[in-house]
Amino acid sequence: MAAFIASCREQLLGQDFAVVDDALDASTADALLRSLRTLHSAGALRAHRFGFRRPEATRPDIFCKPHIFEAELSDEPVRRCAPELCEMLRSLRVARHAAAALPEMRISHDGAGDEAADPLDLDGATVKLQANEGGGGCFPLHYDNAGSVSRRVLTVLVYLNPGWCQGDGGEIELVPWLRPAVRVPPLHNRAVLFSSERVMHRVLPAARQRYCLTFWLHSHHCEGDVPVRLPRAGDESEFRQALASLGKSAAQRVLSRAVYAEAYAASLRECMADAPAGQLAAMLHAHEGHVRASRAHAPTAAAIHLADQMRMEAEQSATLTVGGRAASVADARRANHGRQSQSQGSGEATTAVLPAHIDSERFAIQGQERVRVRVHAVTASAVELRVTA
Repeated sequence: MAAFIASCREQLLGQDFAVVDDALDASTADALLRSLRTLHSAGALRAHRFGFRRPEATRPDIFCKPHIFEAELSDEPVRRCAPELCEMLRSLRVARHAAAALPEMRISHDGAGDEAADPLDLDGATVKLQANEGGGGCFPLHYDNAGSVSRRVLTVLVYLNPGWCQGDGGEIELVPWLRPAVRVPPLHNRAVLFSSERVMHRVLPAARQRYCLTFWLHSHHCEGDVPVRLPRAGDESEFRQALASLGKSAAQRVLSRAVYAEAYAASLRECMADAPAGQLAAMLHAHEGHVRASRAHAPTAAAIHLADQMRMEAEQSATLTVGGRAASVADARRANHGRQSQSQGSGEATTAVLPAHIDSERFAIQGQERVRVRVHAVTASAVELRVTA
């Protein structure tokens, strides 16, 4: 564990995500998979529940995500059915190794996380055990840390899916701010690390069973609900520079729901297709209300429009390797349809599956249930925008 986290340090700090294969020794990965299968077959994993808040509501509505089941280590069925799992995960010491390799992130490794105190938290990391039963189970794009009281700073995923093949689905798609997405298959013993505050992501529909461990590492020095600061006056290049700088700031969350508005709705439809009647309609209504509120102020609307333009430009101009030659994403959309591009990072060869369609429907964001944007302050040189509850 220490070696693989250290190996991806430069890639992670440079682009906010990294992919590492053979993250654990093979026997540990296989043992973790056996434990997850035991828990799932014993009914110890519960249906995934999440909150989605309407603009006019004081509390979020609670929904179940179809085909997704999960548990925490503190759940009594987990301790009863797989006692060895807790010890295996504790022995990995994920938070401690990450803190040593990534001092810039100021990761906590003393058991002080962002959730309620849990005696089975692993020296500061919160762990989620997850089974996706297939049948289209997926997640819309979201930030793992959507702001407010969350202290998540780094997400570490470990996939446990031997025999995964192209077409099985369940890939994670990482969407860095205003940059093209990277699609990563959930291969057995593969780890994916990314900034919880700054990297949007989703899980594509799974056609077969898919197992995953999620480690959320915490810090008491997260950015929190930071505002967006944009120039009050100046040429377009200054605004572009300010918006691009949000790639390294959690402030991007102020604008992201509206920048990816159409895709958000498309992704909700995909994820909640098998949900009880009325749930999807309620979520779409809430989303539309958030977007209208975000665009109600002229400074915010202008920033959203320019950010969306920059996103589309980045998709068209990004260079990927397609069939051994350099090609733009626009070329790849026409010519590739699912081929793989190889990218190098920190000495590791990682595989990114090129999306068949480079368009807005690949993007969505989930998790910003409280998002309402207002003009917080206007100074002589800047307009400041904030998310409000």
